[in-house]
Amino acid sequence: MFYNKDRKLIPWNISEYLTPLVLAVWIKDDGGFSNYDIRLSINSFKLKEVELLQDVIKSKYKLETTIKNIYIYKRPIFYILYIYKRTKKNLLII
Repeated sequence: MFYNKDRKLIPWNISEYLTPLVLAVWIKDDGGFSNYDIRLSINSFKLKEVELLQDVIKSKYKLETTIKNIYIYKRPIFYILYIYKRTKKNLLII
């Protein structure tokens, strides 16, 4: 479900699978802190998929996020999702 041939993707029904435990493991495993914000690496996903994930995180867990491009040679090559520090207190409630 998370792969289409050789490409990893975010399925349209990601909200069913993004449990508090999954989010916690994701943050611990492939995330980190940046200026007190929480960073989630989402390197291989397309922008529409990242926006879907952003919407699910906001609606399901009340976490405010922003999407940032990572550039190499002035070309965007992947995205990172940041959870704002002002809403990370909601992680304690989950």
